[in-house]
Amino acid sequence: MARPILYIVHVKNQNPDLYLAHIDGHRAWINKHADASFVLCGPFEDRAAGGMIIAQSESREALDRILAEDPLLACGAATHEVAVLEVARGYLATSLRSVIGNVP
Repeated sequence: MARPILYIVHVKNQNPDLYLAHIDGHRAWINKHADASFVLCGPFEDRAAGGMIIAQSESREALDRILAEDPLLACGAATHEVAVLEVARGYLATSLRSVIGNVP
């Protein structure tokens, strides 16, 4: 199996009322995937802006299947903006490389 790819997922709040109504389901979804797929996640200080997930997955398609389960996405409270993260430098770079392999 190929090494996992690291992704940044920006969870963008689109509807504050729906967001608050479905946040418990979103948290349960985060907990479901925290140990296997989500490296780090949390809300922004300005919670109205949403939050961020750093996720690892074997492919974008596999990540998209996980993201499709997010109750915030399903009800229209949030959207997901996804980008591949290439780990270059920083004090966590070595640890992240041990998970995802050597990247530029």
